[in-house]
Amino acid sequence: MSAVLQSISIIVPLSAVIIYSILVLLVLRQQLVSRVTRLFAFYLISMAAWTGASLMLRLDPIHAEFWSTLLTMAGGAIMPLLWFVFVQAFLGIKPRRLYVMIGVASAAGIATAAALGHMIETVRVDTVTGAVRVEFGPALPLYGLYWLAFLTWSLIILLRAYRRAEDLAWRNRIRYPLIGTALVFVGATTNAIDALAPYPMDIAANLINALLLTYAIARYELVDLALVVRRMLAWLLGVGGVAVLYIFSLYLLDWVLANRSAGLIGLGLLIGAVLLALSPGLRQRAQNLIDRVIAREYYSLHLMLEDLSQAITRLRPLPELAELILERVMTTLGLSRAAFLVHNEASGEIESIVALGQYEAPPTVRWRADHPLYVYFTTYKRPALSSEIEFLPQIKALWAQERKELDDLQGKLFVPVRSQDSLLAVFVFGEKRNGQPFTADDISALSTLANQTAIAIDNAWLYQEVRNEANKLAQANVELRRLDKVKDEFIQNVSHELRTPLMLIKGYVELLHKGVLGAMTPAQADALQIILHRVNQIIEMVNDFIILTRDQSEPMHYQLLDLRRTIAASVALAYAAANSAGIKIKIECPDELPLIVADASRLSQVLDNLLSNAIKFSPTGGEVTVKVTVEDTYLRVSVMDQGIGIAAKDLPHIWERFYQADSGINRSFSGSGLGLAIVKRFVEAHGGEVGVVSTLGQGSVFHFTLPFRAIPTARTA
Repeated sequence: MSAVLQSISIIVPLSAVIIYSILVLLVLRQQLVSRVTRLFAFYLISMAAWTGASLMLRLDPIHAEFWSTLLTMAGGAIMPLLWFVFVQAFLGIKPRRLYVMIGVASAAGIATAAALGHMIETVRVDTVTGAVRVEFGPALPLYGLYWLAFLTWSLIILLRAYRRAEDLAWRNRIRYPLIGTALVFVGATTNAIDALAPYPMDIAANLINALLLTYAIARYELVDLALVVRRMLAWLLGVGGVAVLYIFSLYLLDWVLANRSAGLIGLGLLIGAVLLALSPGLRQRAQNLIDRVIAREYYSLHLMLEDLSQAITRLRPLPELAELILERVMTTLGLSRAAFLVHNEASGEIESIVALGQYEAPPTVRWRADHPLYVYFTTYKRPALSSEIEFLPQIKALWAQERKELDDLQGKLFVPVRSQDSLLAVFVFGEKRNGQPFTADDISALSTLANQTAIAIDNAWLYQEVRNEANKLAQANVELRRLDKVKDEFIQNVSHELRTPLMLIKGYVELLHKGVLGAMTPAQADALQIILHRVNQIIEMVNDFIILTRDQSEPMHYQLLDLRRTIAASVALAYAAANSAGIKIKIECPDELPLIVADASRLSQVLDNLLSNAIKFSPTGGEVTVKVTVEDTYLRVSVMDQGIGIAAKDLPHIWERFYQADSGINRSFSGSGLGLAIVKRFVEAHGGEVGVVSTLGQGSVFHFTLPFRAIPTARTA
């Protein structure tokens, strides 16, 4: 019976140490970013220290006083406060600072009393039963009050939270620390019962608490168990591997010392073998060195495959690709000649496209789909020597022309290039200049090259298709530009032809309207005024056509300009139209502006078009403002109106030729849709940019920029 009790006295704290240690590892493997996790980790560490001290108290009774002091500090002084703070953090309650300070002071006092021997005076461990007999010191009441207060308080807080919890999942989570706290409380009270006090009943209760917490963690996935288990297994495997290597090294060292010469040789060979086994790169370097020294031809083949595998990954035309491959193979193997036959998708035949080396004339080859060699390489999918081909029964049935084509190739080795079940091409290699036959390594390397070439051919065809499409697009663009030029020339010619009779009509209408050709009634005068207005609109539209379709290569006439004068001139020209529409024009411009280099005529056209639009779309009584600001390296000119505005869907298109936001049959405002296109073209010709900000019903702000140079500014007269 005593042996059973002693075993229990050791097994219980040992199990608790193991469980708490595992929990510590589980928590520490996580990122301790939350306050709850950090407090839980500190609590677990204190419990692991407490149960460890209890275990050592029974295993090392000679130092019982030291272990009992550590047990009191970890379990008695630190644990109650940590558990109290952890419970509040777990429930989301912020602990009061005063209570925590009282707890810290109490824990410090208890730890000091334990270190001075005032908590436990004597400790005796029964080596037969494992029971621990303790005689407490004068500081026990302080310890009991502190321990009872904080543990009871934790229990009350958990009970309140459990009763108030409406979420069943949250209530279940609270249940585990609540039951654990109650068990710890009950386990601690066993120390007051003389029959149970010698045995680790309190540790057993804490062990059950640890198991409950472990179950809660596993059930509610409070930590990533899978991640921790994988990392722990990796550590165990690494530690085990290092331990095995270390033990093996000790045995090996002992053997080397006992057998000096043979041992050193064996050790060197073993280390070399291990290094080669663990380093594929080292093995490859050793193999390359051997091949370079002993098997020079094999090394050259290997180097050729490496170089060509990189070279053929680039997109290039098929003839260029074939020539690149044949040149390198002929150089490496020392061949007299080589040819490349490829499948023509249009005709369905195999045709020669490249032939290099000692040919009297480039061979012309056409293998139809029923050609014996076409059928052979499609069926058997492997290289063939000319000596093998000559013994094929179907070769005897070749036509004279087909036989001549085959003889002209002078091939000694035929290597098919395949993609899935189709024959893409055939390499034809002539004899070696040294008279040696093709070796198995040669054929293997060339077969590997054929497999790589199959991918390259697919890429080459893709490249050719892309080039063909690009050429078609380029030709289409050339044709579009030609047609666009023809259209512009047509419009310009028609516009010029229209402008002459229109000016003639305008002149006669003005003469009639002024009464030069006879007196007019008021009704007739009004009608002539309408005709004159419409004629002016048509003339303006024709002028826009001529300006926009003018050859863009026409040189710009740059000169130094004072932008204020150019703006003032354009505003003066627009004043009559603005005045008749009841619209005011205002200029906001700094007193000093840098001079700019610009084409005066085209810049005036930009301003005229923007002012004309602003007046056209502004309501009676509105205001148009021309504003100039100086930026870092350019001037910004803005034309602001209070008109109808532009819809967001129309803003990206208003700079296009002939585009009009009001495009209905019965649209409210007349115009050709060319004014803003002219503005954009002329501003960009000056190196500037155009832009617009507009809101429906509130107006628009059109702006453009003009770069200036560091030259003297124009001053106000």
